[in-house]
Amino acid sequence: RIVVFAAAGCGVHAFVGPSLDSFLSRYSGEAAVQKALVYEVPRDSPHGDLQVDNACVGLASTRVLFWLTGVGVLVATVKNPIEADGNVLESPPGLIPFPRSAKAQQQTRI
Repeated sequence: RIVVFAAAGCGVHAFVGPSLDSFLSRYSGEAAVQKALVYEVPRDSPHGDLQVDNACVGLASTRVLFWLTGVGVLVATVKNPIEADGNVLESPPGLIPFPRSAKAQQQTRI
């Protein structure tokens, strides 16, 4: 199975299919794109970053998705193998707050 992750605005989408041609036809149209939405955050980021990398712990085949958002870095393990129902990420994801809140910054100065 092939998975293509795409971040747009407040959402990250996962497009899944057995081949590139099949998932391009499967996800055509606005309603189909909404089905591909896997996570959504409350605040848009002016410049996000989406990365999939090898996990630091666990099996060598384990992959982790990192997504820089307006509320922090979302971290989720990519399921292996990918399930037929299209669930590609472990739930719930972790969230590393970024940028740090003003309250947290004041506490570190004391």
